[in-house]
Amino acid sequence: PGIGWTVPDRPLTNELAIALDAGISSGENLWHVASALYAAEDPWQVLFATLDHKPESVAREIGFQIPKNDSYDIFEIAKLT
Repeated sequence: PGIGWTVPDRPLTNELAIALDAGISSGENLWHVASALYAAEDPWQVLFATLDHKPESVAREIGFQIPKNDSYDIFEIAKLT
């Protein structure tokens, strides 16, 4: 729980494919969503925070929880995890 680094111990082939199929095309957004998928056993149990609307909409489609505000306080988000 909380905020930390994601350091995959294997290629993110499956996660990258899911993000691509859901509509992500840019590298940084693709890595953001794929890394979140790797880190989450169940996307519904994870809060996905971003200020970019494209990965946000894709993450929502995949099943991640999305904060309700457009302005995020990372310390407040950390308290929720």
